[in-house]
Amino acid sequence: MSPKQRTSLHGPAERFVRLPTPTGIAVGDINSYVILPEPGSDELVLIDTGVRGNQAWAAMEEGLGELGYAPEDLTLILLTHAHPDHFGQAAGLARAGGCEVWAHEKAQIAIDRYANETPPERKEAVGRYWMKLGVPEEMAFGSYGPPGGTLLVEHLVPDRLLSDGERIEVSGLTLDVLHVPGHCADLVVYWHAESGTIFSGDHLLPDITPVCLLDIPEQPGVQRIHALAQFHESIDKVEPLRVKLLLPSHGEVLKSHRSLIAEYRLHTEERKLKISRLLVRAGGSATPFELSRTMFPKAYETQLHLVLSEMMGHLDLLVRDGNAVIEERDGIDHYCYTSLPAPR
Repeated sequence: MSPKQRTSLHGPAERFVRLPTPTGIAVGDINSYVILPEPGSDELVLIDTGVRGNQAWAAMEEGLGELGYAPEDLTLILLTHAHPDHFGQAAGLARAGGCEVWAHEKAQIAIDRYANETPPERKEAVGRYWMKLGVPEEMAFGSYGPPGGTLLVEHLVPDRLLSDGERIEVSGLTLDVLHVPGHCADLVVYWHAESGTIFSGDHLLPDITPVCLLDIPEQPGVQRIHALAQFHESIDKVEPLRVKLLLPSHGEVLKSHRSLIAEYRLHTEERKLKISRLLVRAGGSATPFELSRTMFPKAYETQLHLVLSEMMGHLDLLVRDGNAVIEERDGIDHYCYTSLPAPR
């Protein structure tokens, strides 16, 4: 990557720098961010790390090198959330710098899940859940889990667990930790109110609506989280902030977040309407898998988890708003049309 990609973002004294880091997976590059030391200090803070692997490590070395630093100079790593492209090489970088890693208090659950082989009983539970959504048995048991894998990450235990509303001092700056679940349960954004800068992780992304991943409960009988509904509560939470610079984990830097949030809301309403019409065309009811296969005819075979996450999020909203009801037939959930979503 060329030095031009190491973008100075004109934060306080131009101390925020973006380092695009290759992941080798479908999400493309991740934007890691460096907070450079204030004058007279040696505090070097990294936000998110990229995956574990030679390519990502070399890119991090190159990016830090162009700034006059090396991984050994890192004094703190902040994670926005525990997905492989965000924490995969955090353990290695922390060893190199002898520094701590901070993450949200729910991050350990995700780290453990990604870094360890999935127990057979977990695979069985997930397969059974897919079948409840109408997925054929042979497909349900061959498509476990979220994207990523143990080769992309190294296990770690964060040195400090952060909570919503906590205020942290890093490299002479005060950052507010805002918990914004939706895309995943442990997602946080870091807000620097003084400069109007938000490190938005995967919560606010240009050119793409974040997928609110379907997370099947670990224990039977536990209510599944309605992730898309959570996501909309989280965007309501950050909308009032006076953002002047939005630093996302993927894509280009933005100066506005409210127009992006408006686009997210419009996208959700359009998709709810489309799914309602699909239910009508299907004779009034269909399984989530049937709807997913119709809406995403090219993606459902290879990206089942993402496709079903997208579908279930919107079906949850339709049921919540009284536009659909669930009927269980022979152990499989069918979503039945009742009315079109009202314009918002």
